[in-house]
Amino acid sequence: MERSTVVMARRLYELQQTELGVQRHQQALKDVRARLQDTGERDKARAQADATRRDYEKLRADLRDTELAGQQLAQHVKEIEQRLYSGRNTNPKELVSLQEDLKMVQRQRGESETRALELMTQAEAAENAATRAQGLARQAEASWEEQRQQLLKEQSVVEEELRLLQQQETSALATFQGQELALYQSLKKVRGGVAVAKVERGICRVCGIAVPSHDAQRARSNPGLVRCNSCGRILYVA
Repeated sequence: MERSTVVMARRLYELQQTELGVQRHQQALKDVRARLQDTGERDKARAQADATRRDYEKLRADLRDTELAGQQLAQHVKEIEQRLYSGRNTNPKELVSLQEDLKMVQRQRGESETRALELMTQAEAAENAATRAQGLARQAEASWEEQRQQLLKEQSVVEEELRLLQQQETSALATFQGQELALYQSLKKVRGGVAVAKVERGICRVCGIAVPSHDAQRARSNPGLVRCNSCGRILYVA
């Protein structure tokens, strides 16, 4: 197997690009899965729809209770009036007491009717709000389902690309032996995961420092790997 400096540097550079690709795809996969778990907007719309529905149902229950109380008060008024105007009761004190009771119950009945009208108005508004909120919740649900399907497709693509890159990474690593791989792996640890720097137009593309011409020439022909004088990474001259 050919082991010239330029070939070894190129192969290490290609390995590095593959490994960086694996990292990017792993992060992309993590991001997609996080987005699949993020149902905040849909849940917010659902919660709002549930809240407005509960508000409407409570107002309807209050209205039913108030209408029932009004019916009972109306019946009470009828009973008092029968006792008051039947002519069977001639006791002045009892008649006065019945008149006072009648006024009180009639007042309560009026208040109940007023309250019922208020609740009817509020219930109608709450029903409209609940209908709107339910519509928005359905829209949010449909939008989320569409987004979920797109994310699932994206996840599938990223997973397949990641699988292929990991295969390439495993195959590439199996071809390396000895000091070159050990140097590459040690530099990765101390150079932010980037052990090989490509040289283009005489510039180290990682640290941005010009590479002396004799170093570039050595990187093309020297029996061993040549490192950047500035950042210490392995130089690959394309």
